[in-house]
Amino acid sequence: MGVHRRIADIQPFAELARGPTTVVYKGYQRALDRFVLLKVLRGAVGHDEALARRFEEEARLIARVQHPNVVAVYAFGREDGQPYLAAEFVEGVDLRRLLEAGALPVELAAFVLLEAARGLHAAHACGVLHRDLKPANLLLAHEGRVKLTDFGMASLVEDDAAPEVRGTPGYLAPEQVRGAPPAPAADLFSLGATFFEMLAGRPAFAGAETGALLDAVLHHDPLPDLQRFADVPEALRQICARLLARDPAARYADAGTLVADLEAVRDACGFTAGAAALRAYLEDPDAYRRAAQKTPGAAAPPERYPASPRRPARRRRVRYALGLALAVLLAGAVAGGVLLQGGAQRAAPPPAPEALDVPPQQVADDAPQTAPPQTEPEAAVAAERAQTVRQDKPEAAPPALQDLPEPTPAPAQADSGAAVAAEPGGTGTLLVDAQPWADVFVDGDSVGRTPLRQPLPAAAYRVTLKNPLFPTHTRRVEIGAGEDRPVNVSLWSLVGRFSLQVSPWADVLVDGAFWDTVPPQRHPLILRPGPHTLRLRHPALGAWDTTFTVRAGEERLLRFNLNALLRPR
Repeated sequence: MGVHRRIADIQPFAELARGPTTVVYKGYQRALDRFVLLKVLRGAVGHDEALARRFEEEARLIARVQHPNVVAVYAFGREDGQPYLAAEFVEGVDLRRLLEAGALPVELAAFVLLEAARGLHAAHACGVLHRDLKPANLLLAHEGRVKLTDFGMASLVEDDAAPEVRGTPGYLAPEQVRGAPPAPAADLFSLGATFFEMLAGRPAFAGAETGALLDAVLHHDPLPDLQRFADVPEALRQICARLLARDPAARYADAGTLVADLEAVRDACGFTAGAAALRAYLEDPDAYRRAAQKTPGAAAPPERYPASPRRPARRRRVRYALGLALAVLLAGAVAGGVLLQGGAQRAAPPPAPEALDVPPQQVADDAPQTAPPQTEPEAAVAAERAQTVRQDKPEAAPPALQDLPEPTPAPAQADSGAAVAAEPGGTGTLLVDAQPWADVFVDGDSVGRTPLRQPLPAAAYRVTLKNPLFPTHTRRVEIGAGEDRPVNVSLWSLVGRFSLQVSPWADVLVDGAFWDTVPPQRHPLILRPGPHTLRLRHPALGAWDTTFTVRAGEERLLRFNLNALLRPR
């Protein structure tokens, strides 16, 4: 059950996440006409005085840091005894979600690291340690900004009275695993593990269980894996190696020194990628890679991906509509106990989906895969990612990419033009679901993530679904008074999905960017409709290239025998 009353001057209306002790909402602050992220302690937990004090202490700690690369805390306190925190709301996607598609282009990985290092330097300068740096805690805003978030495990640099291990296994520094007091060097190690993942497309340390992960942090050296990537400059490899040094004294003295080194490498390598390039990549990763491939060593031209024009008038209309819907429903809740988010239907929202971490389906060549991928528990996801040992599998036949069907147009989308305002005439409910998941925008304003139940005044709206791995889907929806208006979309129908079998094994590059090493295949290869280039690279056998066209909704198993394809003539 969510919070449906106002917290201070903030009205929560879309639940974003739910943890063991906290619930996170998207809220609207009418006085300042802005959306905020609202975090509150759950139910009876909020009356646990020890937890409440710690929640407030951490909020006070984070509020010290004011920097463009750190999510800002606006306010915190208690409302009717319930602790809450209001922070900056960032429209975008976290780095973990983006890395599901594979490694980032090198120049973008360097830019994201530089921005994260600037934010970390600001936090350390205020005496604040993050203590849980990882891809999920780096937000990439739609306009191309990078922000550190979720300082929920933060502590003061001088606080050595809390020796407990905090953080996420696989990103903890070795000294943290051994129980040493927290220090800035540990945050830098976690940032290095995140940077490695941006470059390699896989975690630096893997293990099926927590014990195996911690053992990998203590004993495994992931750096030789970077030697296989010819497009990663040696200077960036050295930076990653210094960040991941097991001895804290061998790492950077502080995040400011890291920033200086990254700026020097950026200038020496001619990297021009910035916020505009990141924005272009977030809008369409495939288009970005194709543009960069046409101009080797350069970022995609920002002017090809203009920012979406802002429409203040429409945003005010939508905010008014959301406010009106909230007022109507709150009045109904007082009179008849109606819950804002649909009562029992939203009592226990499912965890954020891990859409791509699923094993490839075993099908015969050319046979359609009809069952959509299923999400997995966290333990299974960790086990799937931990499969790092190559498995040689004999192949019976070479690939036949020339037999791929001819491209067909993507499914027609409804008119995406401006929504036509209707005279107020009651309230209806927009019900949105998408497979595997999507962020939902109504007339350009974010209202939450699927599955979504959103009350709105009766009118016509432009509903947009966004997932960084899929084409944006937009349709015009009319909602009548008292009507439940469902919108169900399968984003899988907008892309092609491929399972790869490669013998003996190969690094797979798609449109010039490293994707994964196969086998094992950790998740399906997802491609947007249109032409793509595929390269299979083996250090002993050589490289094999092909070009093929993907059609929307296509699902295939592709088999490659490099011994046959690259055998000397």
